[in-house]
Amino acid sequence: MRRSGIALSVAGVLTLAAHLLHVQFLSGTELARYRVMSGPGSWVDAADGFVGAAERAALHHAGPFALDPGMNPVRAVLEVRRGSAAPAAGSVIYGARLLDERGATVWTGSGVHHGQDDGGGAPGSSVSVHLDPFEVESAGRYVLLLDPGESGSVGLRSGANIILRRNVAQARAGFVVAGLIAFVLGVALLLSAGRGRRRPAAEQPGAE
Repeated sequence: MRRSGIALSVAGVLTLAAHLLHVQFLSGTELARYRVMSGPGSWVDAADGFVGAAERAALHHAGPFALDPGMNPVRAVLEVRRGSAAPAAGSVIYGARLLDERGATVWTGSGVHHGQDDGGGAPGSSVSVHLDPFEVESAGRYVLLLDPGESGSVGLRSGANIILRRNVAQARAGFVVAGLIAFVLGVALLLSAGRGRRRPAAEQPGAE
C-alpha cells in the first residue's frame, strides 16, 4: 500500500508539472520578436484622454504587429536582461495592454518577474516574463503597451524584447483534475499505511 501511495503521489505531481510546463513555456509557435521602445508610442497619442501625463512617462511599447484570429490564443513573452540592468530584487509586476489601430484597449493582462529566483545570472543574459495569453477578435495591426512600474523600468530602458507566440495551449481541466486526484489518493494511501504500521500488535488481524 505504501508503494502504491508513493507511485500515485509522484504520478499526480508529474502530470500537473508536465502539463503546466507545456502550457506555460513549450506550447505554440514563435511568431516574431519586437524591441521594446520607451514611451507610449503614437497610437496612444491618437487616443484622446487615454493616458494621463504621469502614467505616460512610465510606459513602454512594442509593435505594431499584424495579428488575426487564426493565431489564437496568443501569448506575449517579455525578455528582460539580467545583471546591472535587470529589475530590482523581489517581485515586479508588468502590466500590459493591447491596443488596436484606433488606440482602443482590446485586452489587459500582466506577468510577474521574481527577482529572487534569478539565480545570479551573468550580466547580459536574460529572463523571460510570460504574460497572460489573449484572443484576437479581428485581423489588424496592434501595439502592446507595457507598464513595468518604477522598479522594472531600468531593465526595459537598457534593452528588452517582446516575443509573440501563436496557438499556445491553455490549461485543460481534465489534466489538472487527474493530477490532483492521483496526488490526493496517493497521500491517503500513505497515511493509511502509516496508521496500519503504528497499530499495536494485539490489534492486528490474527494476533493472539
